[in-house]
Order: sequence, then structure tokens, then C-alpha cells
Amino acid sequence: MTTVTLVAAKPPDGIGTQLWAVAVPAEQAVDTVLKSLPRGWSAEVADHQLDAGQITTLGLEPGQAVEFSSGMKAGRK
Repeated sequence: MTTVTLVAAKPPDGIGTQLWAVAVPAEQAVDTVLKSLPRGWSAEVADHQLDAGQITTLGLEPGQAVEFSSGMKAGRK
């Protein structure tokens, strides 16, 4: 199974948060997400995790990052 790290990203105005699932080692997750966002955004590893079924549903290949909808619930670490 692919390891997936969740990253919370915020726009420069600080209003709202996007949650990204990233199939890279945790130490690379934030940089991977920031490369997909406009300049000025901030990001940090989220205090949540996905269960095995959710990871399978996302179907991420190693190296992929995807912003996912609030329809998928992540559990607290």
C-alpha cells in the first residue's frame, strides 16, 4: 500500500484550508503541495490521517498529490 500524508494548505489571506493527500514520504509532503499552489500559500502536515480504505479509494500513485473534497472524512492521529 502507498503511504499517504495529509497536508493542510492555507491561502495568503488565511481564509479557508485545503486538505491535500500526498503519496510521498512525510518529510517531502509539504514541499510537494506548495509546488502545486500559487506563491504565498502556506502548508503543514495535517493532524489527521486516512484509513486504508480511504487511501485505496484515492488510488494515488507514488509521487502524486491531490486536493480532496470535504466529502471524505479524515480521522485524527
